[in-house]
Amino acid sequence: MTEAKKRILVVDDDEDVRIIVAKILRGTGFEVETAVNGREAVEKMAERRPDLLILDLMMPEMDGWEVLEEIKDHEPPPVVVLTARDDYDSFARAVRAGAAAHLVKPFRFQELVATCHSVLISGGKPKRATRPGAAPNPRTESPEPGSRTQWYQPWPLGP
Repeated sequence: MTEAKKRILVVDDDEDVRIIVAKILRGTGFEVETAVNGREAVEKMAERRPDLLILDLMMPEMDGWEVLEEIKDHEPPPVVVLTARDDYDSFARAVRAGAAAHLVKPFRFQELVATCHSVLISGGKPKRATRPGAAPNPRTESPEPGSRTQWYQPWPLGP
């Protein structure tokens, strides 16, 4: 028996980003649906919960921050934040809002696929860092003071 394809909802107001991300993910075996803004995303999630949400933060009508707030009390899927903002405050805010991972545009296609696999495998739950006592890495570890919790584990991309 074959396992059902994991369903991903990609939310971005930039049509080019939606098309490219959807094409990449479909090409690696995911079922992909898209939404042009947060309001459409919330409606689609109410109809059928995705296994993973890829969410842009800066959008018209209802931005990604508002989506995270709207869905937090309704058993949300794991969320990968996709944003052009590469600052620590956005990164930390995304973690506090419930994001499982954070990708900065532009990103490598392999990084997108690896992040999706990793977050799906972990169920969006934080993993313990493998370097006890090491200084936090803002790309992979929680920004909470004293924490050494990773957002996701890297997915092997090749031999």
